[in-house]
Amino acid sequence: MSTSKHPRSIAWGIGAVLASIGLMNYPLISANSSCPAPGLRLALHAIQKPADGPAPLAITPALDTARAASAIITTDGGTLTATAANGALFALTIPKGGLVDQQSITMTPVASIPDLPFGGGVAGGGAVQLAPEGLILMETATLVIQPASPISFDQQAPFGWVNAGDDFHLFPLTLDLTTITLNIDHLDGYGVGSGSSTDRQTIAAHQPSRLQPRREQNAEIAVDTARNKLAGNLTKKQQKKVIKALNATLSDLFQADLVIIESELTPPKANKEQHPEIFDGASLLCGLTDLLKLVRDQSELGVPLPSDAVTQATFAISTLTTQYFDACEENVLSVGSLISLARITSSLARADSRLAGLASQVPDILDKANNCAKLQLIFNSNISASFQYGTYFVSMHAEVPLKLDAVHNEFDGQAAMTHLNFYVIPKLCSVVTSSIDDTCRVFLKLGNLIATDCDSNTAYPKDYDLYIDIGSPLETVTVVCPFIPSVTTTKEIWVGQFNCSHAADYYSGLFRIQGWTTGEGDVLATKDYVGVPCKENPFDEDTTIEVRRQ
Repeated sequence: MSTSKHPRSIAWGIGAVLASIGLMNYPLISANSSCPAPGLRLALHAIQKPADGPAPLAITPALDTARAASAIITTDGGTLTATAANGALFALTIPKGGLVDQQSITMTPVASIPDLPFGGGVAGGGAVQLAPEGLILMETATLVIQPASPISFDQQAPFGWVNAGDDFHLFPLTLDLTTITLNIDHLDGYGVGSGSSTDRQTIAAHQPSRLQPRREQNAEIAVDTARNKLAGNLTKKQQKKVIKALNATLSDLFQADLVIIESELTPPKANKEQHPEIFDGASLLCGLTDLLKLVRDQSELGVPLPSDAVTQATFAISTLTTQYFDACEENVLSVGSLISLARITSSLARADSRLAGLASQVPDILDKANNCAKLQLIFNSNISASFQYGTYFVSMHAEVPLKLDAVHNEFDGQAAMTHLNFYVIPKLCSVVTSSIDDTCRVFLKLGNLIATDCDSNTAYPKDYDLYIDIGSPLETVTVVCPFIPSVTTTKEIWVGQFNCSHAADYYSGLFRIQGWTTGEGDVLATKDYVGVPCKENPFDEDTTIEVRRQ
């Protein structure tokens, strides 16, 4: 059984590559095709495992957060652009259907990479970090890099990394020789530098620890050879021969990866008996996420998906469902694992027709998620404001029971947003107040499709994605102080402050709240706010939101 960490990985979009050079009419071939031209086909025995060569590489990219760009991308797709300090331009285009639901996507240019192992460094090129890191795209996206200054064809050195710079590796460009375009289907770090063939050969000797970066690097070796051949004055027949050889190499890589994935999904019987925690957890989860990333290639490469893989995936999903549900009693966070598993299962069912039957397992997973922990959202907010003679205070409270919406893979609910108390300082003053409560509506998404590093038995989401509508609770306030004229004010005291203080989170009629702190015990997550007084509504705010077990 493979015990190495595995990728937040991508399937290499060969279909998009062929379309870019007008060769889609040429048939893609399987691993049983005739032998291609010497020097292009990678023999399986020549593909290194991490233990066979030097240690995996890592880099330390310094992000230029001031130049970061963010956008809400819906299921209809969209484009996000950013510009590096040196003038290099980056354009990420996510196609329709690329996201399972709307998502905030961020692209952050890299200011520098002091340990980039290319002789020419980033030169006129550059790199970007895409976030949320590890988010799997359901359709292949393109990242186009327009260098600030030209990089000669033979010096173009594309690369990628995961997390904050781990598993640095070579990354294949498309066969469109007129642009620097990378086909990606997960969000991590990507770039292009200036490096010689010797630089690239040196890097290729360092095989990444994760499965898919290894595959990407091995693919880049073949693609680089193909690009160099296609740069010559070839006839269509010669171009076809180059593409045929490249397809055969990619088919070999697919088959080799599938063998590893099958070993993850079906560990040896001895391991199951001796180490059930490995069998039930990390290996199965790795196998499912790796299979999801891989099957999206097979229809383009013409490589058949063995029926064993379907059986193994079905077993793995069932096993993980039981494991996560059994863990709920002690760890409420397992509900996030179940939601993540449901999304992975749904995506596998959509990725390949032979996996469509996996969709029948989704209702059971979601039902267990709903029964895993009856969740609720607790909302407490204290607002204070100074007036001419003192300070008055108002508190708001809501307890919102949450129920799983199996159609949208989210929890939702609503409850009253009520005024708890109102008082004024100095105590010599008195207050007369009439309040109008309102309704608090909540939509909570768990388990966005973030690839795991497969180093644990869990699939917890990196963050919780909460949309909340707090309504418009009003307060009519009359403050009476001895020997001082009465002061009467009518304001949206609490909602006015929240709108002002959290305007950046306001989205489609709801406030979007992210950046949660993982909780303990019955608490999944917490979020604390200390709002800044607003000019229009000069109130101080102290708000705490909890997602917890009922």
